[in-house]
Amino acid sequence: MDALQLLEQKISFLVDKIKELKSKNEQLHLDYSKFQKDLADLKVENARLAEENGQLLAKVDTAQKESIKETSRVSELNEEKMLTKLAVDDLLERLKVIDSIVEENQ
Repeated sequence: MDALQLLEQKISFLVDKIKELKSKNEQLHLDYSKFQKDLADLKVENARLAEENGQLLAKVDTAQKESIKETSRVSELNEEKMLTKLAVDDLLERLKVIDSIVEENQ
């Protein structure tokens, strides 16, 4: 009879273990489903961020090109300013010469 009781205990233990493992398996399936949903959400967000990143890179590129163009324009204006200053200085010198000639002739 002891052998029968021992077998009954082992069977009872195995049944309990099966129930426990079945419960863990169900929880793992729930967790897996949740992770799958989270993964899908993250893929959507990643795609959105990648598109936004592309748009921002395009804006930065445009801003860089505009900056380079404006820098070139500022350089041109500085050159024009310098040439204008030289021309004005030259005119002032000529006016001084003309003034001195007029004063000498008076």
